[in-house]
Amino acid sequence: MNKTEIEAEQLAIRSKIGELKLQLKALDKERQLIVLAEQEEHRVKMASKRPVRTPAARQEGAGKELHALLARIGQKMKPGCKCNERMGIMNRNGPDWCELHREEIVGWLKEEAERQGTSWGPAKQAVAWVIVGRAIKRARKRTKATPEAPKIPHMETSG
Repeated sequence: MNKTEIEAEQLAIRSKIGELKLQLKALDKERQLIVLAEQEEHRVKMASKRPVRTPAARQEGAGKELHALLARIGQKMKPGCKCNERMGIMNRNGPDWCELHREEIVGWLKEEAERQGTSWGPAKQAVAWVIVGRAIKRARKRTKATPEAPKIPHMETSG
């Protein structure tokens, strides 16, 4: 090999090295994008497992009790559900309203189960009826345990 051929060979090798460096940079950027996508996917997955907190979730009442009972048996709120809205309705209206609307509340549970693709039959209907009743009972018990503010007697003034 003469000097010109060697220089040409070296130039070809440098060119190939440059191409490989560019490919390596492109692969590194692609790897970074994949890592970022995986991190975002994990963040979204974890966010969907966190319970949704709203003011209704912090109120006392049959809705909060029902939520607690359902959580104990592994039923958690899912994104897109109407749980907080309905919990607030139950909490604001009180145990007596819930007792009168027990069938409707069980219907809400059925609706949510079906939305999540869970089958619903007579056994689940019966269990839901009992759980809603227990939530109402617990709410009444907690309401009675909460001391009322003392009533101030009306003072009459003589004129």
